[in-house]
Amino acid sequence: MRSHTTTTHSWTYIRIFFGLVAALLISLFIPYLGDTELDQYLYSSAVNIGILYAMVVGFLMMIVINRKQALDGQISLELNKLRRIYHLGKHVSTGKEGGATWFKILDKALTDYLKAFGKRDFSEYDAGNALHRKITYAVYALPDYVQDYVSELYTSLLEATGEVTEARERLHSLKDASIGNFQWIVTISMTLIFGLLLAIDSPLTFLTRFITFALLFNLSLMIQLIYEYDQMNDKKRRFYSQLYTDNVKSMRTIGK
Repeated sequence: MRSHTTTTHSWTYIRIFFGLVAALLISLFIPYLGDTELDQYLYSSAVNIGILYAMVVGFLMMIVINRKQALDGQISLELNKLRRIYHLGKHVSTGKEGGATWFKILDKALTDYLKAFGKRDFSEYDAGNALHRKITYAVYALPDYVQDYVSELYTSLLEATGEVTEARERLHSLKDASIGNFQWIVTISMTLIFGLLLAIDSPLTFLTRFITFALLFNLSLMIQLIYEYDQMNDKKRRFYSQLYTDNVKSMRTIGK
């Protein structure tokens, strides 16, 4: 499954711009306090909180990236197993009495479920529960329509159906998961304190203030990166929904 980009949303660039402006203002207007009495204290304080800050930010980044990868993985798994259900169902029913009738029901259930994502936002993922149940009911109904089927293939069909259900359960918890407000308050507070310590320990020369500006801007970019991985904006939701609607064509293409 191809990866979506997180930097194409207009609000992303707006937040980056405000981060740049904030870094510039801090580096220009925060006074230098690193005189002989305070210099060593400010330096050691910046180092200590910098180490703690790196640990906290690294921990949060690991959480959000792992969660994003898990979300992508479960979506990929669900779409893959839905294609497998289609192909197994077609193979099980081909040439069998009652097979065409049963496969028509299964095909419609799969198509209705996938195409429904073109009409709703991915945040409404759970609204597809009823349509998903029609897929499982269609699979379970195979023995009612087809008497002469290969049991091993039907077992594989049931296993694929179960894996889709499990993937949907995981997606239910992953799609709305995010960093809590308390974690954001702590992270932003530490970012501001670390940035201020860097500024007040930076001498009032062009080079040192430019370096301070660059460091502060990178701190804001780090927060922005965590936010982009953590949040589900409308472009991401449309991207995920499109994956489902595109899967209608993919599942009808042998070898996909």
